[in-house]
Amino acid sequence: MDWFHTFKTAPSLSSLYLYDCQFPDLESFSRTTNSSNSITTIRVYACTFGSTTVSRLLNLSSNLLDLTLLSNFNN
Repeated sequence: MDWFHTFKTAPSLSSLYLYDCQFPDLESFSRTTNSSNSITTIRVYACTFGSTTVSRLLNLSSNLLDLTLLSNFNN
C-alpha cells in the first residue's frame, strides 16, 4: 500500500501526527501537483525514513504550514 497516496487523498485530514513509524522507500515517487488541500500540519517523531520520505511529506499538501521532524532515522 502506498502510505503517501492514502494521506494525500484524505478529504478532511488537517493535521497528521506520526510516532514510531517506518516509511518504506517507494520506487515510483512522482512529484505531482495533485496535493491535498486540507493538511496544514505534519509532525513526525521517532520514525524511520526511506530516501524519498521527506520529499513526499513536503509534497503532501499545497497548504502545508508546519512540518516538524524530530528524532527520526534514515534507513
